[in-house]
Amino acid sequence: MERIISVAWKRWRLIFTKELPRDCDGVCDPHAKKRKAIRIKNDLIGQDLLETFLHETHHAGNDSICEDYVERIAADQAAAFCHPDTLKRFLACPRIEAIAKKVLREP
Repeated sequence: MERIISVAWKRWRLIFTKELPRDCDGVCDPHAKKRKAIRIKNDLIGQDLLETFLHETHHAGNDSICEDYVERIAADQAAAFCHPDTLKRFLACPRIEAIAKKVLREP
């Protein structure tokens, strides 16, 4: 699956794939590359998926920040978002609720 997303005013291809090394959940192409992509392992779900998505989009938004910072901020953000109180507030939004119901009905 591939789609175009915007990160910090730049367009990136977001690709969910099984074509990543075993010990790698995601990768972000260099900023100078044409048709640059963020690739995320397609079997990730839940907080692991969110953490990897945040991690790689941080790299896409700013390629000069250090890896330790990206790892910490993505893990902290994913954990905070996946807290029941935050999820409850997020899912209470009528627009998000409608999207979730539609997605859950798809095969």
